[in-house]
Amino acid sequence: MKKLNSLLILTMLVSLFANCQNKTSMDKVNRVEIRSVNFSLMTVISVKCENFEKYFTDYKETILTDSVQIATLLSHFNDLERTDSTYSTSIDTRAKIKLITNKDTTLICVGNLSLLKDNVHYKTPDSLIELIDNY
Repeated sequence: MKKLNSLLILTMLVSLFANCQNKTSMDKVNRVEIRSVNFSLMTVISVKCENFEKYFTDYKETILTDSVQIATLLSHFNDLERTDSTYSTSIDTRAKIKLITNKDTTLICVGNLSLLKDNVHYKTPDSLIELIDNY
């Protein structure tokens, strides 16, 4: 019985620690910079994230500092679905989002179908595209 209790407590501690680790610095974001173009804009080539500003010289820039606006944006990243093998690993970038904390900056590249966050490809939620377009 003692072994079972010890195992249960250990499992709870590991789960608690894992939960704390999963809450990345996104919890402490104090500024968000979004550079975007219309998501329905068609291009001849797929625009890489690093070439976004070179390709789109007339992008819109939005800066969020209000904690409610930042929380609303961050909520769109809570339940992202990873892409599978049917998705291209190349993102046709239409928005670049910088999540800025006191310690670091996280860059998210967003395309119509997929986005890249922390070197992981996810499906782009329609609600995120709509939010960015409405800024």
